[in-house]
Amino acid sequence: MRKKINGVALFILLLSFSSHSQVTIMGPACVTTGVVYMYNIGGNFDSATKMKVCITGGTIDTTGNTCSSGRFQPFIKVSWNAGASSGSIALTSSAGNANFKAGITTPLSGGTIESTSKLQTSDSTKVPAMIRCAAATGGGCSPTYIYQWQQSNDNMDWQDIAGETGQNLVLKSSLRKSLYYRRKVTVKGSDSQAVTEAAAIFINPILSAN
Repeated sequence: MRKKINGVALFILLLSFSSHSQVTIMGPACVTTGVVYMYNIGGNFDSATKMKVCITGGTIDTTGNTCSSGRFQPFIKVSWNAGASSGSIALTSSAGNANFKAGITTPLSGGTIESTSKLQTSDSTKVPAMIRCAAATGGGCSPTYIYQWQQSNDNMDWQDIAGETGQNLVLKSSLRKSLYYRRKVTVKGSDSQAVTEAAAIFINPILSAN
C-alpha cells in the first residue's frame, strides 16, 4: 500500500511538473533589425496567471521597454536592436518559465565594388582588368549567397552574363564597346536580392594612322 501511494504521489508530482514546465515561446529565430516580430506564448495559463517578460538585445514594441509584467498575454511584439548579433526572450510566470534565443542579422547588402575597379579605360585590343567586389553581407543568420554578374549598354537595362557567378568578375576577352557591370546577389532559399553599384569600362576608339 505504501509503494502504491508513493507511486501515485510520484505520478501526480511528475504530472504537475510537466504541466508547470509546458510554457513555450514560438516565433522567428533569425531576425533583422528594424522589423517588428510577433512571438506567441503558450502554456497552461488562465485569467489569474501573472507573467513577466524581459528582452535582451531588443525592446518590447508596444512600450519600448526591455521588460513587461502583468496578466497573461498570448503574444508579445519585439523590435530587435541594431548592432546586436543575438537576443533572447525570458518569460517567468506562475504557470512556468520559458526562454527563447534569436540570431540578429542586418538587411542584405550586395557588397561594394573596389574603387580601382569602378572605372576603367581600355581599347579593343586589350582585356580589361578583373572587377573586384567585396562579399555580400546580411540577409540571414547563416546565409548562402548566390552571385550573378550582369552587364548593360546604358546602365539601365541589365542582362545576366552566362557562367559568371564568382565573387569577382574576370573578363576573358577584349571589348568592342563600352559596357557597365554589376553583381546581383540572392540569398539561397529565399527571394531576398540585392545588387552592387555599377562598374564602367570605357573603350577608346582606335585611331587610324591616316
